[in-house]
Amino acid sequence: MIRILGNKTVKETPVKTNSVQSTSNVSQQKSPVLAVQPKKSVKKVQLYTKKMYYIRIAKLKNADVQSRAWEILKKKHSDILSGLNGSLAKERKSDKTSYYLHAGPVRSKADAALLCRKLISKGNACKIQSVTKNH
Repeated sequence: MIRILGNKTVKETPVKTNSVQSTSNVSQQKSPVLAVQPKKSVKKVQLYTKKMYYIRIAKLKNADVQSRAWEILKKKHSDILSGLNGSLAKERKSDKTSYYLHAGPVRSKADAALLCRKLISKGNACKIQSVTKNH
């Protein structure tokens, strides 16, 4: 390229400089990407104690009659025992083992008391039992 400056004619040739080259390299270079790792949520497991209620509805001679006793009582008191499960409770006092039929679980002590009142009014035995479970 020829340029005229006043009385002088100057021939200019393009010169490659480091700054131009570095500028072009900057556009071609990949900018460093910082990978941000999300914080891992750490689940803290807290054990808590939950009191659950059952109603004791029969004393059994042995463990073998539990399922039959539950079927009989569930049918006889279907309006009261529907939605509950029958389970066997074993208690040992001194050298004697006793077996009881429980129904439950029941949401609260008040609900268990209501069910017992209904069963007692129909002539069935009933006692509220509480069980504490760790979760």
